[in-house]
Amino acid sequence: MSDDLEILREAINSFDNIGDMCVFVKDVGKILRVCGLYPSDESVNKQLGNLLDNPDERVGVNVVLPIYNELKKDILNSENPVKTIEPILNLLDLEGTGSIKISDLRIMLQTYGEKLENMEIDAIFSSLPIDEDGYVSKDSFIREICFDMF
Repeated sequence: MSDDLEILREAINSFDNIGDMCVFVKDVGKILRVCGLYPSDESVNKQLGNLLDNPDERVGVNVVLPIYNELKKDILNSENPVKTIEPILNLLDLEGTGSIKISDLRIMLQTYGEKLENMEIDAIFSSLPIDEDGYVSKDSFIREICFDMF
């Protein structure tokens, strides 16, 4: 049995709350992220195609494995998001203090990559320790944005 297949089976088993070795379609992205891939929601949705019409349908490893294999081919999906976001945040840390201004961060999140809506940004910011001057530590933001997705 291939390592990828075993990894997928373990991940599916951890999300399977019914006991049928399947997961809900809406959880496939989470499964892929648990398995060490970092696909965007857009990439996952593209791979799921018509399955998205019924997000509460249950799918097994036979459906998830081809999606996993396809997404694994793209280096962007296997790149650790911390390695991707850290250099970008360094551009916002003009003084090299390890902190970034929330207003600059908001603009970045609304403008680049998978653009976020104000409501999504507010939800992220609500759990961050923002100081009285409107700054947040880069490390706190990275922990929130990168590890909260799993």
